[in-house]
Formats: sequence, structure tokens, C-alpha cells
Amino acid sequence: MFSHEDLLKLQDWQPIAPGFGHEANFFDRIVAPLISELQAPPLSQVLVIANGGLSNYAAVFVHARRGDYGKIEGLQVNMSLLGPFAAIGRKSAHITPTSFARSGLEPEELLASSDLVSEFERSVFSLVEAAGYRVISTEEASERVPEGIRPYEYCLGKEPWDRIFHMLFSDTD
Repeated sequence: MFSHEDLLKLQDWQPIAPGFGHEANFFDRIVAPLISELQAPPLSQVLVIANGGLSNYAAVFVHARRGDYGKIEGLQVNMSLLGPFAAIGRKSAHITPTSFARSGLEPEELLASSDLVSEFERSVFSLVEAAGYRVISTEEASERVPEGIRPYEYCLGKEPWDRIFHMLFSDTD
């Protein structure tokens, strides 16, 4: 899926596609318009998890119960800042009027188009693809990277961080 040169760039948080990277005004140019699209279906709500400031990706939690609080089922969408790759998985979040908490997305939790069970899920998937992202599969995300290649910094998920998923979605402080 990725060349050795691409993996070296990802390791150093360097973009592998034109128009991507921290300097490309990524969030305002790509993610903010997508958030507007994701909030368009009736009752859907989008909560920003990561905006790329301390990570090499942006992430949102999307659910179809706007205004509800408590444990809410929805989808987490991770969008790489380094190339046109996204990961989508079912997650739950605990939402209050002033905060929300959730666990991170793991490679084995990713959805493929054949896994989608509702119009809401199909809509989110389609909007992410229409924004120019290729949604990666569990198999692609779980592919091990070669020895000696590791994420620039840590990941918020389970170790070891030795998969394509970790190269596309890692964090720093």
C-alpha cells in the first residue's frame, strides 16, 4: 500500500500527497467543511476529538442523537494530515453538556463499506469519501511496517505501534 519512501516520510510526519501536511491549513480547508457536511443530516452532531495540532491527523465523533447526553453510540472518523487516508469505526462516547469522553480507535475496529448497517453510517462513509479520502480497511491498517520504521511519537492506542494505522494516526505533546 505504501512505498518504503512513503513510510519514511510518514515516520517523520512529512506529507506523502500534495495539499497535505501541517502547513497546508488542513483543518480549515478540508476538515471544517466536512464537519459541516456531517452535521447536515437530521439530528447528527459532530464533536472534534483532534484537530491536528498535537497529532498527524484530525478526528471527529459523529452521532445521530443531537442534544442527548449519556452513553451515545456513533462513529469515530480519523483523517490523516499526511495523505488522503481515513479510518472509520463504531465507538461510544459519554457525553455531558460540558464534556465528552471516549476510547481511541484501534485498527481492528475499522469498518468497510460492506459492514455499514444504517443509512447514517452509509451517509458518513460517503461524505468522507466525497471529501477526497480513501477509507482504509482493517487489513490495510493492520499491516505491519518494516523493522526500523516507527511513528514519530506515541499513539493513543494499544502497543506495539508497528502498523500502518499508527503511522497515519499518531500523537505528540
